[in-house]
Amino acid sequence: MIQVTAITNPQDMAKAFDIRRIVFVIEQECPPDEEYDEHETSSQHFLAKNQGLAVGTCRFRSTDYG
Repeated sequence: MIQVTAITNPQDMAKAFDIRRIVFVIEQECPPDEEYDEHETSSQHFLAKNQGLAVGTCRFRSTDYG
């Protein structure tokens, strides 16, 4: 069963950033400065775990459009 929780500690944030690095920067060849942007601190980050193993991540932020 996959569990998704808000990231509240540096260890889980490091896991999320590692997933993003692998998926976006390495696999999809997205430039790091586009993947890691000015919205890191204004976003709520989440980590998905399956049997305790970090398997996915996402971030959410409010904008002027909602």
